[in-house]
Amino acid sequence: MYNPTLNDFNSSNLAEKSKQKEKDQKVMDYLSKIPTKELADNLRKDPHPKPVWKESEEDESWRHYYLQEFVRRGLQIYKDLGWPYDPDSLYVNRWTGGVEKLKDVATSNGAFEGRQNIENQSWSVVENWEPYDPTKRNETRIKYLKESINQEEGGYSAETRKEMRKELYIEENRVLSIQPMHT
Repeated sequence: MYNPTLNDFNSSNLAEKSKQKEKDQKVMDYLSKIPTKELADNLRKDPHPKPVWKESEEDESWRHYYLQEFVRRGLQIYKDLGWPYDPDSLYVNRWTGGVEKLKDVATSNGAFEGRQNIENQSWSVVENWEPYDPTKRNETRIKYLKESINQEEGGYSAETRKEMRKELYIEENRVLSIQPMHT
């Protein structure tokens, strides 16, 4: 628990805190006017978005402001992007191609259990996931599996690589099995 000291009430400290609050509000006002699609694109391109303007040399990234804006918008993020927000909607990881339900992507067990939800984790979902379309090949998963199977240094055991080859075969052929045959 934080215990204030007399130094916290020093006029120069109070002035500095006030100045920081003004800066924070100015940035948040700016971000609140950016359309959701643009905000999402910025975060997906660069997880540490650069400041539009710098008020000091410490202004290296606006990431924390972006995350606050995503939390503020909550479910509206999904709606604006046209993304499903039903907890059982399937999402695919942009980096590994793994597929999970939105509720599992946005929430976690452990220290944050019960405090993370689909609304306040919209930034994490947008940054690392996207809606899954089961009618299309999961190219990200295929690429990830191929790279993992072929990895030599620090690679996987023979048994794990065998399981990966099996999963790769299934994924490469999955769409073929659901597409109608043309006669």
